[in-house]
Amino acid sequence: MNVSIRVSLETANRLAALKACQSDTFELVIRRQLTRLSLPSGPAASLPVVLPRPVLAYGFHVRLGDERHSLATAKQATILILRYLARSGPEFWPRLSARAAKRCRNHLSSQRHLVYPGRPDLDHHILEIAPGWFLGTNTNTWEKRKLIRLACEVAGVEFAANVHCDLSRKKLDLG
Repeated sequence: MNVSIRVSLETANRLAALKACQSDTFELVIRRQLTRLSLPSGPAASLPVVLPRPVLAYGFHVRLGDERHSLATAKQATILILRYLARSGPEFWPRLSARAAKRCRNHLSSQRHLVYPGRPDLDHHILEIAPGWFLGTNTNTWEKRKLIRLACEVAGVEFAANVHCDLSRKKLDLG
């Protein structure tokens, strides 16, 4: 009898953390846990574990100094990086806003209505990234990368050395 069960990403991560070595399967981990708990390990305990659909196991990777982060969206990665770089000083947001200003859109502004001027339909894409500073998040990946590089220049940080972000979707290693 061959039966599969679906587990959440959180459960898959917990199972991966319980692996004794890289070659352990989730079935072996479950058997070991059942033995430890003195529960029967008959046919019901030998069900293979199926990970969630791959789309749930993708993410964006960011390295800020020595810290490594995996985030669900490029938007989250951009926000994390900008807030990290803002620690460089109080002039970071005004300087970045001036450098990032566009002809039609201001991806960063101290006034909410200036982020997407004349486009009230995009208002739900505006996020207060810092007190008094608003970021337009309705941007493609190319624009996000460009904004991050500008932010690094403004903060006086070398992009590849101190801040690294991979804004292409990568499969996360679940063990």
